Amino acid sequence: MFFSGSIYDGYYSDPLPVGDGSEDLVGYTVTIVNTSGDDAKNPSTVDAEPQYFGYTGISGVMHQHYSDELSADSPMQSDAYATAIDSHWLVDESEIIWVTQPYEDVGFLPSSEPTDMAPPADEFADTSFGTYLRGIWAVMGAEGTASPTRDVAYIVVPAGGMFSVDMFVTGPGGGETVTGERVIGVVPEPATMSLLALGGLAILKRSRR
Repeated sequence: MFFSGSIYDGYYSDPLPVGDGSEDLVGYTVTIVNTSGDDAKNPSTVDAEPQYFGYTGISGVMHQHYSDELSADSPMQSDAYATAIDSHWLVDESEIIWVTQPYEDVGFLPSSEPTDMAPPADEFADTSFGTYLRGIWAVMGAEGTASPTRDVAYIVVPAGGMFSVDMFVTGPGGGETVTGERVIGVVPEPATMSLLALGGLAILKRSRR
């Protein structure tokens, strides 16, 4: 557990090694659980957008899988590039509406991790590290309040890296701000650790401005 509030608890899954080992990547699922007993507060909407109320979303040195050539990124799981080595929200675009479209950045740091797409699609795939996953999305219809437990994001980071969560989670009956931080316990080589530390400091400075 990384967060315990009056409505929600926040959890990270156990790390799962992903990719071919080039970047020592591990994947995590971020899960929100409604513990209030009020089904109207089951998590169905996420505000992870700095523009309106200042939530920074999910930030850190996060691995991304996308296509420069096709100008295609993958902030949502329904995208072809939202694979096991890609950080993205765990909601299919066909299930949601958004106030601001979910978005991410890429290219903060280069990645030597090869794509995990099969030929010939692999020729149009790129990898790098980004620094954030943002947007405001809401699950519509019956699925919006169907369960007190919702997996909201899948995050891929290098072993020894860090990511943090700052977002407002709500259902029709109300919600609260969910925050927390995860530092991955496996320590990489010293050179990689120094690079990640510098990147993490830069991200923290930007998020506090």
